[in-house]
Amino acid sequence: MGSFCDIIIDDKDFFSKNGYKGLEILGEEAFNIGEDLEKKFSFFLPSSELNKLNINKKVQASDEFISLIKESARAWQYTNGKFDITIASILKREGFYKSLPVDLLNSIPDTARKGVLQEIIIDEINKTIEIPQDAWLDCSGIAVGWAVDYMSDFLRSRGVNHFLINAGGDIYCAEKEGQGKWSIGIRKPGSDKISVTVNVENMAVITSGDYEKYVQDSEGNYISHIVDPYTGKSTKREFLGVTVIAPSAITADFLSTAMMAMGPSDAIKLAESLENVDLIFIKNINNKEEIYYSKGAKKYIGR
Repeated sequence: MGSFCDIIIDDKDFFSKNGYKGLEILGEEAFNIGEDLEKKFSFFLPSSELNKLNINKKVQASDEFISLIKESARAWQYTNGKFDITIASILKREGFYKSLPVDLLNSIPDTARKGVLQEIIIDEINKTIEIPQDAWLDCSGIAVGWAVDYMSDFLRSRGVNHFLINAGGDIYCAEKEGQGKWSIGIRKPGSDKISVTVNVENMAVITSGDYEKYVQDSEGNYISHIVDPYTGKSTKREFLGVTVIAPSAITADFLSTAMMAMGPSDAIKLAESLENVDLIFIKNINNKEEIYYSKGAKKYIGR
């Protein structure tokens, strides 16, 4: 994980009942939740619950971690295997884990085997998770979305109904106080300029792209951090960026990653087969930016 997290609370009813002291207490609780989830899900902390599983292959698991792995399996099924948390070996080979502690990096297997996700054993009664000996999981493509939804549920449980969460660009917008909706700008890939603005409430808006996280090979070619599990290789640059609008952050998170690996036609087909899921993607055609939308996406476009 390792993302920044901003929470905007614009809730008159909450303020009238709790005042700024209540907001301060809420902020401390939210910070502690974020810190706790980081310790559970982080790929870069050797002591995280995720890496204890990677190293030991079987662990006692928290309810939160069990939920994350179950949702990862659901994401794999939804995307017909285009989203897969078992691709750490490929990302290691491509050079994306240089900031990992050396001992942890060297522990990641050099090769990946297809279908490993189906072999994970989750025992919800005894609260254990077991993975194959040759497996190594990286939940980065779904953990932040899971955490945003978890934080949304927490805020609502404390009586906050009007808020926005931005966790490293993974955004969830609850209902906005008063009239209107939240306006979210989708950046032009590789720039601070806004390509398109969407107006939403009670929806997540999450973008994946290869313009910030990439490496270059010896010939100067860009290698994306988004991998196609079918080929075992980084995706070609068909998309500069994919933005998914969906009712939950976890769904928008894994779909935006998977759709980068799918290609335009399959991505749109999947989006239009799912209820309340829409897609905006940006392509670079002859050095010109072109924006495409799924059928339902245009209703969100701002002026």
